[in-house]
Amino acid sequence: MSKQRSTWCFWSTYESVENEVLSVTAILETIIAIPIYWWIALQVGTVLPLLISAAVAPLVLLRSEPSVALGLQWFKKFEENIKTEIEYRNLPLAKQFIVWVVVALSVAISLCTVV
Repeated sequence: MSKQRSTWCFWSTYESVENEVLSVTAILETIIAIPIYWWIALQVGTVLPLLISAAVAPLVLLRSEPSVALGLQWFKKFEENIKTEIEYRNLPLAKQFIVWVVVALSVAISLCTVV
């Protein structure tokens, strides 16, 4: 008789990640962290970190070594090009549109990976 593989665990370990076992604490952390992060960023008055994380997260979540390396390369290049922080409301309309396109694509990619 073969041992049935567990589909849930309370705390992630290297073994549980390798076996693709869901972690209760990882799910709770994600559910709690996202609203707290948004609330802090909106209270501080900067949306740029949120937009960067929304654009970079799908690249990092692909989990293949080449995709992670490419995502980090793009992020480093983007980071080098930012000289000063610009508020969203001060961007020209064309750049505001680009921000919305990036956010929409990130959401669409995230939803596709979940479904």
